[in-house]
Amino acid sequence: MMSGAAKYLLKSVIGSVLLMSACNVHVTAPFGGFAKSFLSEVCLIHCQFLMAAIAEECTSKDMAVPNCAGGEVIFPATRVARSSLNVFSTPLAWFRGAVYTVTVEQPAGHDNGVDLRTFLWKGVADRTGKWRWKRNLIESRTLDDRYHTGPSIGIDKYGFIHIAYNMHNMPWQYAVSERPGDISRFEFRGEQLTLKELELVKWKNLTPFPRFGAAAIPGTQITYPAFFNDRKGNLYVTYRFATHPKRTWVDRGFAGAIARYDPDKKIWTAIGGPVVVSSADADLPGGLKSTSIPAFAYKDRWSVYLIHLFFDVKNHMHVSWLWRKGGAGVDCSTPGYACSADSGRTFLRADGTRYRLPITPEESDVVVGGEEVQKFYAPTCIATDLSGSPLLLLNPIGFPRILILPGGAKGKWSQPEKTPDDASVIYTDDEGTQWAFATGITVLRRSVGTGHKWRRVYSDPAGDFGYPKILPVPRKKLILVYAQRMDGSEVKIIGIKTGY
Repeated sequence: MMSGAAKYLLKSVIGSVLLMSACNVHVTAPFGGFAKSFLSEVCLIHCQFLMAAIAEECTSKDMAVPNCAGGEVIFPATRVARSSLNVFSTPLAWFRGAVYTVTVEQPAGHDNGVDLRTFLWKGVADRTGKWRWKRNLIESRTLDDRYHTGPSIGIDKYGFIHIAYNMHNMPWQYAVSERPGDISRFEFRGEQLTLKELELVKWKNLTPFPRFGAAAIPGTQITYPAFFNDRKGNLYVTYRFATHPKRTWVDRGFAGAIARYDPDKKIWTAIGGPVVVSSADADLPGGLKSTSIPAFAYKDRWSVYLIHLFFDVKNHMHVSWLWRKGGAGVDCSTPGYACSADSGRTFLRADGTRYRLPITPEESDVVVGGEEVQKFYAPTCIATDLSGSPLLLLNPIGFPRILILPGGAKGKWSQPEKTPDDASVIYTDDEGTQWAFATGITVLRRSVGTGHKWRRVYSDPAGDFGYPKILPVPRKKLILVYAQRMDGSEVKIIGIKTGY
């Protein structure tokens, strides 16, 4: 709903247009030069006053319109399947002015639960600024599995497109484009699955994949893949995987992984410490009796959830994640934090002490609460201020989302503050301005320094989109926002300007 100030401004703008029209039309003949000059000056002053008022209104706390941050619709609302919803996927990429996104859509024929279609899209703005889109079918056997089988995309420094898709405790389903920026042809670099295996996952809730893992990315029984680029364009992927895939469910050891891509050698390397795997834990290659696999975070009979990365202005990697005792489930605990200044060779806590990998729950830099203190939903979000101090967004079960940052003492974390409008995503731009993204879609910002309040700078006219995911494009002073309608039926992409 439009605020009273906004209504006044709208009326004033209309009045200004009429006044300027009068200045331009009626001053020329009936009046002399002095009168014409006087009225023109009045028009100019009036319009300058209005522009100042509008600028002031853009920083008003309760202002939803005008949308000062732009809000250009880059990808129009497009029908999708409900299983296109994945709260942790990375569905956006940018390369040389083109925007890439992914959708899961209804099958071409009858829906049998294993025939949704995964599409990759590429959009380019034409000379008039209108976005033109084309798409390519990646997978026609996508499982109808909301929150899990939605795809993620990333682009390496040479422009090759990487897509991971259709996995819930399954071997890697992963492909790479054959040419930079081209969505038409892909090389599959995962492990092929039969329709029977897909049906076992969907209808029997079975994951009969005991192999050690033979895809281009280490690991097997993968869930929640997400791609991230550092400031130099290097590509990383985070995911959960089973260290002991041959064992019973509770003993599979679901670890958290970070892997880095070498675009020259076209090789993924997992970051972490070794977890021993025997032939009783997995079907090992070449008749091996024992081997090991790197993991970033791991403890037997615990699961690691949703590792999120952020790279600060010095290109230091900041990491957030959660744990869950006893295997998979909704309620997580023990939110952790780590930082690396050397591309993942070493990791530190907020107090500067060094981790030994893989990280365990006992050794985690626990941001707030602990296993017996507080429970959280799995999604987190992390950013930093210009000094590199982290800002961590958490989602406590039964309470509003909170934002936490290091306190005055080194290594101590601050008291939580509620996120504005219960925002689920936080970001800090290269000027230090903090941005928050909430259901609506609503975008808020606050300036550098203490005492600054959050200001609403964009409210989506539709009002019923949520689940925001963002991709900042700093060189363009732009943030891409991927949003899905709350009933799951449509997705769209909005462009938010940061440099106004």
